[in-house]
Amino acid sequence: MKLCSSFQKVTLILLPMLAIVVSPNLARAGSYRVSIDCMDYSSSVEMARCASEAYSIADTKLNSTYQTLTAKLSQTQKNELVKSQTAWIKFRDNECAFRSGYYKGGRLYQLGFFQSKCLTYVTEQRTKDLEGYLNRTWK
Repeated sequence: MKLCSSFQKVTLILLPMLAIVVSPNLARAGSYRVSIDCMDYSSSVEMARCASEAYSIADTKLNSTYQTLTAKLSQTQKNELVKSQTAWIKFRDNECAFRSGYYKGGRLYQLGFFQSKCLTYVTEQRTKDLEGYLNRTWK
């Protein structure tokens, strides 16, 4: 995509900065899905960058939720959560390798677009799970 105006140039610079500023506030706002439509970009490089940024936002939310949850758990529960999270990370990586494998050979695959989209989706699901645990009363 050729940048035609100063507005477009400023937007490309300010959007990632806005995500950094807004992310901590979204993390406190409860459950959400990253609603970034990366298909609106005209180049595969821009689409891949967008998908990577969406995953970064989802991962930040997951880490925040995980930290909040561990602060409320007993040591035994924390140990179990660590085992669960370790298993989930393996699942996440294998699941996204499998899903994105359908697109091997294409430009978007090579740029990691499908991997990032999958990582975002699976990470958002895990965040919802952890938020569900936060809503329980732990004894």
